[in-house]
Amino acid sequence: MIDALPVAETPFDEAARQIVLDLEAALREMEVLSAELPETAFTDEEWAVIETVARDVEEAAERAEEGYVAVQYDSHAWHRIMESQERILQRIRSALGVMQRVHERQRAAESDSRLPQ
Repeated sequence: MIDALPVAETPFDEAARQIVLDLEAALREMEVLSAELPETAFTDEEWAVIETVARDVEEAAERAEEGYVAVQYDSHAWHRIMESQERILQRIRSALGVMQRVHERQRAAESDSRLPQ
C-alpha cells in the first residue's frame, strides 16, 4: 500500500484558512457582546453601525457562495473572495470596537450607579 504524500500548503491556502478562522473568531465575539448588550445601550449612530455590518456580513456570505461557484470557471475568483473577506473582517472588527466601547460605557454606568450618593 502506498501512503499518501503530504500535501504542502501554499501561502494562499494558509491565508484562506486564516481568514476563515479570523472571521469565525470575530463573529463569535460579536455574538457574545450582542448577548450582553441590550439594544438600548447603543446610541442611534452606534446601532446603525452594528445593523450595517450585520447586513454586510449576510451579503458577503451570499457573494461568497456565488464566488465559490465562479472558482470552477475562473481561478482568479479566489483572490476576489479573499479580498471581500478581508474587507468584511475589517468591518466586523470596526463594529466590535463600537460594541466594546458600549460595553465599557455600560459597565462604567453600572458601577457609578452602585456608588453611595
